[in-house]
Amino acid sequence: MAERDSGYFLMINIVLLIAFISLIFSTFDLTGKKLLLNLLLFVMLVVLSLISLVGIYYGMKWGWIIVVIVLSVVILDEILIYLVNRSVDIIHLVSVLASLTGLIIAFGGIKARRPRVGISGEKIEQIEKVEKSKPKVEIVDINEISKGIVKPRKSRKRKSSRKKKSSLL
Repeated sequence: MAERDSGYFLMINIVLLIAFISLIFSTFDLTGKKLLLNLLLFVMLVVLSLISLVGIYYGMKWGWIIVVIVLSVVILDEILIYLVNRSVDIIHLVSVLASLTGLIIAFGGIKARRPRVGISGEKIEQIEKVEKSKPKVEIVDINEISKGIVKPRKSRKRKSSRKKKSSLL
């Protein structure tokens, strides 16, 4: 599981909640086929936002991109609802403001998720220390030893730092 930034995730959840609740109220200002088409659009937006939130939770960049698309469609839907009804209520403004806020948060989330390129200097030093401390091991095939291609080395005896105690009996 990827490292999550819970601040952005929580903020985008709240913004999507506000945008969708206000979009519900805006949708029910319509009648007839316009209402049915807008309800279908609303359901598709909710499903897309659910998928995008899963992506955001696991730190995927595509989740933020889908949120940008969903919030842009919400703004366009509010503009279309305005063109049909020719009236602006406070709920329409709340929906547009929540969507604009969500767009700003989503662009911040995309920017914050850029991975670092390369390895830091400290990590390189740690890797070099580990490489130097590794014992030199030579892998030799048994067939090469039996054919005389490679001669087995004599094992080195380790010098013991302990002094042998003489036992007096």
